[in-house]
Amino acid sequence: MNSKRLAILKDMLSNGKIIADLEAGKVYNLRGKELGIKPNKRGYCRTGIYCKGYSSNYGIHEIIAVAGGMDILNLTVNHKDEVEHTIGLVT
Repeated sequence: MNSKRLAILKDMLSNGKIIADLEAGKVYNLRGKELGIKPNKRGYCRTGIYCKGYSSNYGIHEIIAVAGGMDILNLTVNHKDEVEHTIGLVT
């Protein structure tokens, strides 16, 4: 993930605008509603996030990784067990 996308994601998480449930692999907005997700062709569930005039799609697995404290700058994040739609933090 590049530095701009990562900074926006960290900002959204630290300000409570999005909330990640690490065990369930789900992401919620500040009102507690689960974010809408849409799987891409490879099976990765993605959601759109808009912040400070910048819009970007994030993989749910990327959000979970960052929320779990992983530094994913310039890295690729894959599913925890290479099974599509299985999302969670590997510790």
